[in-house]
Amino acid sequence: MGQSFGRAGSFDSRFLVVCWGALSSAAGCAGTVAPSVAAPSAATAECEEPALTASASPTSPLAQAAGSPAAGAREPPAGVTVQSFDCFSAYERKRHQSLRNWRSGGPNGAAWNAYGAALLCELAVVAPCAGTTGLRVQGNTKLSMRQAWKVAAGVNRTVIELPSKAWEAATEHSEGIAEVLVLTVSGVLNCDDPSLGGGYQYVDALMAGFSGGE
Repeated sequence: MGQSFGRAGSFDSRFLVVCWGALSSAAGCAGTVAPSVAAPSAATAECEEPALTASASPTSPLAQAAGSPAAGAREPPAGVTVQSFDCFSAYERKRHQSLRNWRSGGPNGAAWNAYGAALLCELAVVAPCAGTTGLRVQGNTKLSMRQAWKVAAGVNRTVIELPSKAWEAATEHSEGIAEVLVLTVSGVLNCDDPSLGGGYQYVDALMAGFSGGE
């Protein structure tokens, strides 16, 4: 005859365990299941992935904007650049003989018979703003001259005249040539516009050589 499942009206609990295990496996979630009809849907809800939260990545426009300067912020000036600095004898025939590059007719290119005439030092600087600079020229340890120089934003040029008695007294003896003179030019620029600041320093130097006789 047919297979018996126990007494009429009775319930075999083993059948519930087997069926409930199949439902849990189908849900794809491991864990304890409460003995309730609604348990499979609750277990399935626990297996769902959490919702993603929006956030700004380091390379996102939001992050880039956070690290960028405030709108309307002003960048500070780059500073003063010495474009050129060279000196020449005031004697007409020696006017284009560079003391910096030793392009004269003396030993090793030293200035030949330049004594008795002033030195003309030509300076060109690139300024980041219009302002005033305190200009200083120093020769070895004995010559020091100062003057105020009004500059504009961009390239500025000036000529500094060193009297003959002043620069000749500052020269020092050196082996190989008669005399040497280290000339240093320096200054500090303060911008007319307070928002651009000041204290922008610059410096340059050259060494000239001098020999007597023609």
